[in-house]
Amino acid sequence: MEIKVTDNWQALKHLARHNQKRLLFTFGLVATENILYLTYPLFSAFAIDAMVRGEVYKALLYSVFVLIVWGLGALRRSVDTRVFAKMYADLTVPVIADLPSSFFNVKYSLILKPTEPAMQPLETYFSAIPDKRRGEGKRYSQA
Repeated sequence: MEIKVTDNWQALKHLARHNQKRLLFTFGLVATENILYLTYPLFSAFAIDAMVRGEVYKALLYSVFVLIVWGLGALRRSVDTRVFAKMYADLTVPVIADLPSSFFNVKYSLILKPTEPAMQPLETYFSAIPDKRRGEGKRYSQA
């Protein structure tokens, strides 16, 4: 999917049109999760009343409800991460593909610059640490 628009609002409308089912499903999961979060106090009150009356099985239904809510929350986080990552990729890949190759060479060298120290052998780092057993820790005079 290639986006050829000049306005940000047009780009958002284009993304929404081309990902309508995914967005509706994602926001449906969000709405369902929020409604279930609002019913937490109600179901916990039912569970407390059931425990007071000695109805253990009815009280255990609350734990099933909580597990369902947690499962729905995990599903929602998984789905919305994938949906928005796909939308982001659809938006950025054409832009990156149009960049000249010299840009990638500069970007690659900038990315590797901070990682060069991590590529050095560990012995270099360990030899730079003063060893107090050999008296190397007292390099500076204490005045």
